Amino acid sequence: MTTDLSAHDRLSTLDRTWPHLERVTGAVGLAAIVLIFGSVIVIGEGEPPTVATVAQSARYFREADGAWLQAASALFAISLLVFLWFAVGLSQILRRAEPDPPWCSTVAQLSGVLAVAFGLVNTSIEAAAHRGDVIDPTVAAYAWDVGTFGFANARLALGGFALAAGLAARASGLFPRWLAWLGIVSGALLVLARFVWSADVLWTFPYLAMWLWMLITCVLLVRRGPSVSVSRRTAP
Repeated sequence: MTTDLSAHDRLSTLDRTWPHLERVTGAVGLAAIVLIFGSVIVIGEGEPPTVATVAQSARYFREADGAWLQAASALFAISLLVFLWFAVGLSQILRRAEPDPPWCSTVAQLSGVLAVAFGLVNTSIEAAAHRGDVIDPTVAAYAWDVGTFGFANARLALGGFALAAGLAARASGLFPRWLAWLGIVSGALLVLARFVWSADVLWTFPYLAMWLWMLITCVLLVRRGPSVSVSRRTAP
């Protein structure tokens, strides 16, 4: 009898834990969006074009040699860790509902980790700006190119995250079908946009669409009521 009551208590705890995780994940995701865009707007002030000349790169790093860029870069690094918590949380939520084997949600989690890793490791712009008053112009151009290619790879990982999460959401029925397709399409286009990394007009649209998908997903998670029941669907 005691064993039955204990099992019931554990089930009740799980029923309370998952809705709480959904709301926390949504709130963390919203915080990540605000922090990422807030820091990127500051860092991007006065940036040269994606395919910058040697003179443009050197000028940017000379003018960016200040405490404001380092502070914004630190905030951006923190925002990536916040995004990591969101990516892991969403992957866990999707894994619970995705039909076995839950491989799409697993790929989503790994892609989120890759996106954060690319962002944290890619510090060439911060390093060049730190020595902006003495950096050689050719070295400045190289640092800018390294940062540009690093950002392109980070977008690739973000596209993989949205694509895999969208596929998992479509299979599980956890989110509206149109939202799942928004993640799938924006993620797939963002992956393909790696081939046109230098054409801002071609990768910007799927990039912003991916963030729109994440924003709507976070809002739905925050607003999801405690009465919503989630169970693993059986693959046909």
